[in-house]
Amino acid sequence: LMVSERARDRGIRTPRVTAAVVYGAGSFYRADLATEFVAHADDLADVSLGARAWPLEERVGAWRAAGAMLRMCFESGLVHPDLNLKNILIERTASGPVAHVIDLDRAHLRDTANLSEREAMLARFDRSRVKIERKTGRQVSGDEQRALLEGLRA
Repeated sequence: LMVSERARDRGIRTPRVTAAVVYGAGSFYRADLATEFVAHADDLADVSLGARAWPLEERVGAWRAAGAMLRMCFESGLVHPDLNLKNILIERTASGPVAHVIDLDRAHLRDTANLSEREAMLARFDRSRVKIERKTGRQVSGDEQRALLEGLRA
């Protein structure tokens, strides 16, 4: 909850937490969060590799938006150890695709993500792409991968 709110304060798009509950589990605890629904959104895996994948031009825009959102995470210090294609929501809006990051339960914030943290996040992200490509038999296009890099560099 705290990471989500602080990330939002830093300009990172993540759905607002609307309810939270914490309960004991022995010497540990368990927490469940409910977040606001992002209408007209699909996760990045479904955008490109799902049964109802978006048209190529829209997919390219989605990957560019994902890259820009990842750059914002890096610059804002969000370290997301479980970053994967399923944890990036792409919202269709009238002005184009908007990326949101979700599942911040293992994430933490720093002043800025250092190089090794950035590399680890991108490696985890890419491993998830490869895993989903193998599972679906589909491939993320070169145009989509270039758009991700453009978004990261912009």
